[in-house]
Amino acid sequence: MYSQKNSFLNLSLEIELFINKYYKQEMLRGVLLSSVFLVLLVAGAWFLEFLFRFSSLGRGVLLFGGILITLAYVSKLVLYPLIKLFGIYGRMSYEDASLLLSEKIPEIGDQLVNVIGLEKQLESNETDLLKASIEQKALSSLKFDFKSAVSINDQKKMFYGFLVLFFVSSTCSIIYPDSIISPLRRVVFFQKTFEKPNPFIFEINNGDPLLVLENEPLVVIIKTKGEIDPEQVFLYSKKKRFFPEKTDSKSFRYVFNSVNKSFMFNLLDGNRDTVNYNVTVLPRPRMLKERKVVKYPAYTKMENDTFHDLNRIIVPDGSSIDWEINCKSISFCSAIFEDSVVKSKNEAFGFSYSPKKSQGYKIFVQNNFSEFTDSVSYFIELVKDDFPTIEVSEVIDSNSINKRLFVGDISDDYGFHSLEFFSLRNDSVIYSELLNYSGTSRAIFNFEYDFGEMSLQSGDLIRYFFAVKDNDGVNGPKEVLSRSMFLKVPSKKRQKEIRKIKSLANNQSFSSLQKKLENFSSELEDIKTSMLNKKSLNWEDKSSLKNFLKKQKEIQNDLEKLKKQLQNELSNDQKEKNKEILKKQEQINKMVEELMSDEMKKLYDELSKLSEEMNKDKVLKKLEDIDFSQEDMLKELDRTIEHFKKMEIEQRAKELSQELKDLSNKQTLLKEKTNDKEVSGFEKNKIQEKIKEEFNEIQSEISDLKSKNKELSKPLKIETEEKEKMINKSLNESLEKLSENKMKKASEKQGETSKSLNDLADSMEKLSKGSGDKPEEDMESLRVLLEQLITFSLDQEEVLADLKSTKIQDPKYINIGQQQRKLSDKIQIIDDSLTALALRQIMLSGKINKEVQSIKRSLKKSIKNLTERKTKNAQIEQQTVMMHTNELGLLLSEIINQMQQNMPGSGQCNKPGGKNKKPGKGLAKNTEQLKQQIEAMKKFMKGQKGGKKPGERGSSFEQLGRMAAQQAAIKKQLQEIAQELNKDGSGKGNGLKDLIKKIEETEDEIMNNEISLSSIERQEEIKIKLLELDKASKEQEEEEKREAKESSDDYKKNNSVLFEEYLQIKKGETELLKTIPPNLKPYYKNKVNEYFKSIEKEYD
Repeated sequence: MYSQKNSFLNLSLEIELFINKYYKQEMLRGVLLSSVFLVLLVAGAWFLEFLFRFSSLGRGVLLFGGILITLAYVSKLVLYPLIKLFGIYGRMSYEDASLLLSEKIPEIGDQLVNVIGLEKQLESNETDLLKASIEQKALSSLKFDFKSAVSINDQKKMFYGFLVLFFVSSTCSIIYPDSIISPLRRVVFFQKTFEKPNPFIFEINNGDPLLVLENEPLVVIIKTKGEIDPEQVFLYSKKKRFFPEKTDSKSFRYVFNSVNKSFMFNLLDGNRDTVNYNVTVLPRPRMLKERKVVKYPAYTKMENDTFHDLNRIIVPDGSSIDWEINCKSISFCSAIFEDSVVKSKNEAFGFSYSPKKSQGYKIFVQNNFSEFTDSVSYFIELVKDDFPTIEVSEVIDSNSINKRLFVGDISDDYGFHSLEFFSLRNDSVIYSELLNYSGTSRAIFNFEYDFGEMSLQSGDLIRYFFAVKDNDGVNGPKEVLSRSMFLKVPSKKRQKEIRKIKSLANNQSFSSLQKKLENFSSELEDIKTSMLNKKSLNWEDKSSLKNFLKKQKEIQNDLEKLKKQLQNELSNDQKEKNKEILKKQEQINKMVEELMSDEMKKLYDELSKLSEEMNKDKVLKKLEDIDFSQEDMLKELDRTIEHFKKMEIEQRAKELSQELKDLSNKQTLLKEKTNDKEVSGFEKNKIQEKIKEEFNEIQSEISDLKSKNKELSKPLKIETEEKEKMINKSLNESLEKLSENKMKKASEKQGETSKSLNDLADSMEKLSKGSGDKPEEDMESLRVLLEQLITFSLDQEEVLADLKSTKIQDPKYINIGQQQRKLSDKIQIIDDSLTALALRQIMLSGKINKEVQSIKRSLKKSIKNLTERKTKNAQIEQQTVMMHTNELGLLLSEIINQMQQNMPGSGQCNKPGGKNKKPGKGLAKNTEQLKQQIEAMKKFMKGQKGGKKPGERGSSFEQLGRMAAQQAAIKKQLQEIAQELNKDGSGKGNGLKDLIKKIEETEDEIMNNEISLSSIERQEEIKIKLLELDKASKEQEEEEKREAKESSDDYKKNNSVLFEEYLQIKKGETELLKTIPPNLKPYYKNKVNEYFKSIEKEYD
């Protein structure tokens, strides 16, 4: 409440407060009106510019006019009340305020005006009454609230109107920014020149954001909105202009292909206004690289393989695969297999996986920027380890039922674990052998097996096959068997039948060959006789020769077949034959092989060439040579057939001996059973009957054996009749006693039978060892023949010496021819004796017969030349006779030596040229001999130059004979060395051929008494060559040489040329015996006799 004393003062304060509030209200009202005015002014400027699009001047008038009006309006409505508020200018008086309050507050009436009037009167007439009246009226006026007369609510309508106007204008600006802002912008920037805007606007992809996935195409749909539809729209990007395709009147379309990064483009219409648009590229999730490293199982021996982005791979079972995957712009990556899933959020990651079966798998990549998922499909083909395969071919030797040769082919994808051969009897393995093979995934193998090495019984059925295992290291080796093959062992009866068939075939082959050779020889004689009666040859003779040669080829082919047939027999069933039989069979094979010698083949080849020339004399001469060779061949064939039949008898005797021993054992067993009361009499009787039947079969075979024995030229002694009768008798008595149930008596008879069977077996055993041979008698016969040969050689030497000193006109010339014929008769006797001996002794090789035939041939030619008085030719043939006589003597002496060593108690046989002979062993000795011989030749030449006395003529012949003998011995030694070196097929011995040829040249010169300086020079060359060979032999076989040196005495005893070395130890005195020199004198005859006496003493 106000006090009465100060009522007017308080009234004044209230009026002042009213005035201040009033001016503030006026200022607020001015701000609101100014804002509305400004909005309306801007709207008016926009409207005018929008409608009339003024020039720069017009826009400037609008701009600055609006600014001035706005400033004036603001000054009047805002600044003016503000000045009055602060009393700076024309502040409202109390009177004006009272009047305004009276308007605002009608209830107050004139009170306030009166108070203000009274206060002014008080200034001129101050009275208490007036003061009291003023105080009273002032106090009465203070009852009213002056400030409420001016309220802010009076401005609400204005404020709300402003807000509506501002909201409308703002909304329009937001909705139509270009339409609102562009005119205003032109007004504000009135000085710039603005072109007239397009009468349309662009809408891109319906206003959606321009987003595109990396490397995907972006389709831009451009729509125009406005009064005008443009005919063309230009699109610019990266300084290039593009032409969107117009799809309708208001739409355009353009495709950006394979967008890989964000970019901006703008549109340009016909008025060249631009609108910019930004394209955002979303990263595409993708897999950059997929790398697989396949680790193959160790057993495959395959190196690891690496595959890059390969959709399909083929791997063996058990492989492990390592993946390396590189991605880009991903949130995660998944590798999905049938049985597992591998996930990763890394752009580069790896993992391992071992597939268990063939399967497909996918790799997915995705990111958070889009829903796009990139995936790649792959496939793993898992290949199981294949089973191995095996193919086997079986070759059965037609001549050997037990030998098999297998050729097989095995294959597998990754190699083999083993290859094995199995042989089964009654489903039980009786033999197995691991085989070698060469190859990894495929191999060819050869395997040879002799079932005869097994202990097979008659009737056995053998099943055999091959088993191959692969090297599967994952599932274990897989085994595959080849086809099963079978061997049925023939029964003893069948084996005997086979043996008989083979024997019959061999005998037929020999008989056929013998018959063909006889006919061939007869035809040869006919051809010779026919040609002798003609002056010259014609086409008929030529045709006969061709037919003759054709038959010769047939015979040669038959020989080859027979040789192969016999060779197969030798290689088969060696276990069933003893060493002696095998040795004889080898000798027979060699005899067959030598029937058609290379020299004989050469003769036929030469005859074939001569048949084209049609030269009668040459053809006849060649036919004569063939005749001699043919005769030799016939003899050798007869001898071969004889020994073959003899060998068959011995072989069969050996088999019968074993059968008899087996039967004896059966009889012994039956004897034991006979004393056993638990064995029934019926069973005993049955076994005894079986033994009797078997013996009857053996008896039949013994009878066949005796029949074959009779076919021999000199049958063997087979006396078994008494033993057979004793066995039959004891067998019958055993059966009789068994039937009478007299077991003790039966047992005694069975014992007698067993003993008799053993006795008969011993007889067969003795027969199988050649009991009919008499080696002592045969060796004695050879000694006698050697003596006769030496006598023949000495006689031939005298005939040659007489011929050299006898002239053609001399009557003694005829006597020389007669003497030569006598010598021909002598050699025929020796030939017949050797032929008969050769039929008994297989050791007598075919070389002996060849040498004899050569002697006979040269003798025949010599006689012919003497008849024709061709002295020189006769001498040459006589020298050839002595040379071959020399060779024959060497052969006979070797055989004597061999037979002596084979005699009981003489030690093991060393076959000449056999295994104990070492190539090059006698080279040093021969070199020493050559040195001595060169000196002897020099002395001989000096003696010839100085002239010999008549009485010394014999001494000269003796020197020549000794030198010729030494030369022949050296040649013989080198021939043996060459043959030994060539045994292995290496041809090392061929290098000695030239050396042997030079030795023969020197030998001819010695025999013809034509020794010269060239002979000595040739001997020096031979000596040097021998020294070189000896040195090479020592370097190659140093150890063997040392051993040979330590045991030189034993070597001399066992050497195949023992007789030659023995003679050399005797200072060469008996060397002439071995070589049979051409001019052997009585002095040497005495030495020969002394030698034979020493041999006889050794055997005594």
